Amino acid sequence: MSLIQKLEEAKPKRNVVFTNVVFTAVETLTDPTQMRQFYDEYVAHLKQHGDSDQVRQNPESFANSNIGYMIGYYDKETADRWMQVIPSVSHPIFQKDIFSVTPEQAFNAGKLAGTEGTEKAREYIQKSRN
Repeated sequence: MSLIQKLEEAKPKRNVVFTNVVFTAVETLTDPTQMRQFYDEYVAHLKQHGDSDQVRQNPESFANSNIGYMIGYYDKETADRWMQVIPSVSHPIFQKDIFSVTPEQAFNAGKLAGTEGTEKAREYIQKSRN
């Protein structure tokens, strides 16, 4: 049984959408070997079952971004652990410095990402930090 299958079974009441497996991995995995195993299985899953050609052709980028986005919902210790074990993982807007923004900045960046794209949101955060 793969690690992904075990994670799916760990939270059976969660929505079946695969994204919830990533949340379960982020909140439960602490062993670096298991974290890397999950990452490798997740990339393989995206390569084979991604919902677009773009995802299937560049699964690492989507895995990095998806995990990076989700670690933003957890504490600094959890986020740092994932970014240390898998150095390519970072938040799609805040990058490696997830916890240096205020809630207001995060909200404004989220609005910008939704209306003008991730790059504009990153620019806003960069200016806010200076």
